Amino acid sequence: MRLSEFILANRKPILDEWEAFARTCSPASGAMDIIALADHANEMLTVIVADLDTPQGGQEQSEKSKGNAPLTAEDSTTAAEEHGAGRAECGFSVEQMVAE
Repeated sequence: MRLSEFILANRKPILDEWEAFARTCSPASGAMDIIALADHANEMLTVIVADLDTPQGGQEQSEKSKGNAPLTAEDSTTAAEEHGAGRAECGFSVEQMVAE
């Protein structure tokens, strides 16, 4: 089974675990409701699956691994960027954001 297929087949348990882990990131997560804890996670999984299923050559892989993925008009701010910024604003530490 390809990773993208695994993610699609297990999206709900992955999101449940994501939320459960986010709850452990206290004190920042203490005042967050379920919607705030899981914000952007589903959208991020969708983007990851699409990316995994997109054929790419060695040069493209190398550039993307360095953060140089091509941007489209829709990608001006990604769900991952919004998620990280929101976590920082809520008081998550760098370690908590990386772990999440």
